[in-house]
Amino acid sequence: MKRIVAVKFKREGKIYTFCAGDLPLQKNDQVIVNADYGPAIAVVMTDVQEAPIYKLPINLKDVIRKATDEDLRLSDENKNLEKNAFQFCKERIQVRNLPMKMIDLECAFDKSKIIF
Repeated sequence: MKRIVAVKFKREGKIYTFCAGDLPLQKNDQVIVNADYGPAIAVVMTDVQEAPIYKLPINLKDVIRKATDEDLRLSDENKNLEKNAFQFCKERIQVRNLPMKMIDLECAFDKSKIIF
């Protein structure tokens, strides 16, 4: 059996399953997880549950830790960066009269990349 939680990266986003390890997590906790593109901040959507290993995804990733005050500050910085980068890109599209529309933008938690 493994201890698991469901998390969301965005308010309206998809729910993902992560291994909680020995962390004392509860619903609505903010956590740092190992995502496909590196560390990311997420919100726990369920209390910790026990699940048999055979029912879990093969590539189950771990919750690293509960988010610290520093993590939350970095997350706020990233949101400001996302807002500014989105506006900049939108303006560049308009100035260059490109046949495209900005839909979304996401900055990796460690600022290693921005996905447009």
